Amino acid sequence: MANMKRGGEYDNGMGGPKRSRAYTDKFEMRILVPSKMAGSVIGKGGQNIQKIRSDFQAQVRIPDCPGPERVMSVVASDPDIVTSVLQSAIPYMYEQGEGADDGGERELRLLIHQSIVGGIIGKSGQKIKEIRENSGSNVKVYSNCAPQSSDRCVQVTGSLEKVVMALQQIFEVVANTDIKGYDNHYDPNNFDAFYANDYGGYGGMDNDGGRG
Repeated sequence: MANMKRGGEYDNGMGGPKRSRAYTDKFEMRILVPSKMAGSVIGKGGQNIQKIRSDFQAQVRIPDCPGPERVMSVVASDPDIVTSVLQSAIPYMYEQGEGADDGGERELRLLIHQSIVGGIIGKSGQKIKEIRENSGSNVKVYSNCAPQSSDRCVQVTGSLEKVVMALQQIFEVVANTDIKGYDNHYDPNNFDAFYANDYGGYGGMDNDGGRG
């Protein structure tokens, strides 16, 4: 089972500090991307995705899928490297080219286990409000899980710099929260156009992502 964080579910029962990240397994984040954007990240002959892998020593995969969306998986030794990978990938998604950014609005949709999303929202919405204010980005959590999965979509919108700041804060929560309950990753082959707007998918009728 590919947990985003492992280790130490019971090792801090006495109120001690959480187990250091140095002792946990690698950090994984999955991102829902429109199929068209996925192709831009992969690049001609895979050159873009290969460069990202070698630059950050990270596992980056975007399995092929016939539907309107794909899942990009990033696995690295810690959350900061995953953030850097996504910071490098976003310009490709918007066809800005390597290292370029025109300052326009960017968007990422993270797939995060439903048991962790509560920590991102926080009590009475305090944590998500804090992330929005600290980063200047808009953060939205979709209320429904993606079809046949335990994943909920967390949408982050803003300039590249603001999105990256929000990712750092969101990943901090994910890295320090254990998954509870069943863990079933979303398979984009199960996309549902009718419910896409409820779970944050790109296959919805009113959605401009992934088409064209």
